[in-house]
Amino acid sequence: MYKKAFNIIFIMIFMLMCSVPLLFSNLVQGTPSEAEQRMLHGIAKIFTYEGSFNPQVLDEYDGWIDDNIGFRSEIVALNAQIQFHVFDRFTHFSNLSLGPNGEVNSTPKEQIIEFQHLNLKTEKELSVITDSFQVISDYLKDKDIQYYYLPCYEKYSIYPEYMTLHINQYGSVSKTDQIVDALAQDTTIHLVQIKDVLIDAKESYQTYSRFGDCAHWTQRGSFIAYQELMTAINAQNNNQFDMLEEDDFHITLTDQGSDLFGGIHLVDYLENFEIITPTSRETKEKLGSLSEDHNCTFYTNESVDNQTKVLVLADSYVNHFLLDELSESFYELVCIHADKTSDFQEIIDTYEPDIVIHENAERADRYALIVETARTLKP
Repeated sequence: MYKKAFNIIFIMIFMLMCSVPLLFSNLVQGTPSEAEQRMLHGIAKIFTYEGSFNPQVLDEYDGWIDDNIGFRSEIVALNAQIQFHVFDRFTHFSNLSLGPNGEVNSTPKEQIIEFQHLNLKTEKELSVITDSFQVISDYLKDKDIQYYYLPCYEKYSIYPEYMTLHINQYGSVSKTDQIVDALAQDTTIHLVQIKDVLIDAKESYQTYSRFGDCAHWTQRGSFIAYQELMTAINAQNNNQFDMLEEDDFHITLTDQGSDLFGGIHLVDYLENFEIITPTSRETKEKLGSLSEDHNCTFYTNESVDNQTKVLVLADSYVNHFLLDELSESFYELVCIHADKTSDFQEIIDTYEPDIVIHENAERADRYALIVETARTLKP
């Protein structure tokens, strides 16, 4: 009798355990998960919008159950917190890893190879790349257009001490170092070298974040790069362009730490630069056919004492950090994503710049695109 009662109680408890999560399931469509930083699957639809049977209904139901079962978010967040705080690892982002003091690093396979210096260029490849940059520079020079190349280094090149301990580095020369050295020796292009400046600045400032954005420099780092770039441009133009100094910014410390999977937030107080009196304005309508491209933008500044037009071919290092500052110095500034370099001639003919700034992030190997662009410019 006791055994039968025990079995009944056990079955009731089991059914209760199975039913309670279902009773507390999320029934709201389009619910975001803050812990997982994504949208959850919506409720499965038996019929399509056309009224026919939905053949994907079972897969959609599985996805909805997986995402919306009761208490799932709490369990996911708890597991992520335990894994991070107890075992120093992430449960979800396989492309992130922790450094010796908890620094957040971006470590997908290709960037590990980059950090380890296992993707060095051959002498022949370097020759082709440098020749291609020279062709582009000469093409622009024939049109009285100045050309500046700005290679932007990743966090692991400026702060190798932050990298995960089990990833070993071989030698002191990276692929980007190779190319920059070759460009400096074998071309006449205006090369803006910022690596040593950023490394020297580490003694006084945080130029890349420890616990925040692991894929870009800090605003201090970008300000240093901005001043180096403007100094290089002014050196070729009799210092005619105004350059922002620290006094032109309102600088405060703000928490710019990472929000990670599982509701984990890492605090990182960094300098926030805000121009006190901005004079440029965004005039995206001037982009023409590219006005709908969120990676492209156009600035006009009628308060400057020049009519100089600047074209920036860039990725996120400039696009997200330097445009507000650069637009304070020139009459017009147009920024187009560097992936569109393949349309180089058309872009030059469309916007007719006086200066071209070409930026390239270390992790973005666009040298094949440079070589192909140079081929289209040769007679």
